[in-house]
Amino acid sequence: MNGNLISIKHLCRISDKAIAEQIDERWFNLSPNFQRDFTPWNNKMQTRLIESILLQRSMNPLWVIPSPDQLSDEIFDGMHRCKTILRFLKGDFKLKGNELLELSPDMYHNKTFKKLSITDQQTINNFTLSLNKLSFEIRNDYKKMKDHYMILNRSSSSLNWQELNKVFMYPLFDYLKTHFHVLVNQTTFSKSEGSRFSLQGTLIEILANSTMPVDAKWSSLPDMADKWIQKAFVDPVKDDDDLIKHVMHVTIDLKEKIVFLIDIISSFSVHGFPFSGKEDMLEKLFISRVLKLLVNMNNKKAVLALRARDLIEIYTELVQEGGDFDENHAVIGSRNATFQQKCVRSIDEKLCDLFSVRRLQ
Repeated sequence: MNGNLISIKHLCRISDKAIAEQIDERWFNLSPNFQRDFTPWNNKMQTRLIESILLQRSMNPLWVIPSPDQLSDEIFDGMHRCKTILRFLKGDFKLKGNELLELSPDMYHNKTFKKLSITDQQTINNFTLSLNKLSFEIRNDYKKMKDHYMILNRSSSSLNWQELNKVFMYPLFDYLKTHFHVLVNQTTFSKSEGSRFSLQGTLIEILANSTMPVDAKWSSLPDMADKWIQKAFVDPVKDDDDLIKHVMHVTIDLKEKIVFLIDIISSFSVHGFPFSGKEDMLEKLFISRVLKLLVNMNNKKAVLALRARDLIEIYTELVQEGGDFDENHAVIGSRNATFQQKCVRSIDEKLCDLFSVRRLQ
């Protein structure tokens, strides 16, 4: 299927699941679980994409990958282009004359698709996009799928580590998202749901650090999270296993821990924890080590309620003693892994003193 051509008119039909089934075509899924959330482009990018189509300029190919059941195709690269085109066909935005490069601003300003001439409408409907298809085997190969996603998305905004990992970690990302209403509406931990999976990424970093031994080596918090993902989700999978199903199983096993993590953040918020609202490094390290200490206690919720103020006092002491934090408690030079590991050791010592334990298990 590599190098095949698909007209915009046909793309519009097969991207609608009901219509695709009626005409006995494979559904072209523009919103697979692993894709980044769709945020409409600005007026400039939207207008210039449609202008390129009207001028019949060539574009980078679309890439798809077979769905897990192999009954449909899922967009792998080109989602924003496809959705922007379909939004224009539906009348969701107008062309902006001041953003056009070659077409006449007077002729096209504030035009929706229906207000274009019949000739221009036909030009758009008949415009063809090149379509390439990745092999189904790549779905179950963590490294290949991640590498392909990174290479194909170089032309768009740079992918952060959360977006790269959501390619196969979406069961965990989706479950974490179910707790956003608590974090956003009931705490000061995060002032928004975050863009581009930043809040899911923060929670994953906390989960990762709560499992790491104090002498573990990492170059940054995202690197530490990657190592945890590799160890917990990828390494146990054998060649004939289904990677996504394994991620689902591990996510189910983590649910109790995730719920307690949300409990910690909520309890801290109620008791006046000085959250910066930026999910900074020191907060993540401190919460992760509290989680590591308390999660396996039989009466962990009662202990948390009893000790929340003491824990907050420890955090305040860390900020006061650090000398390497700015006014928002963010670590200056927080990418320094040696300093981060020093913070973890300091946090662990104070927590062990408070709870009279030798070390965090």
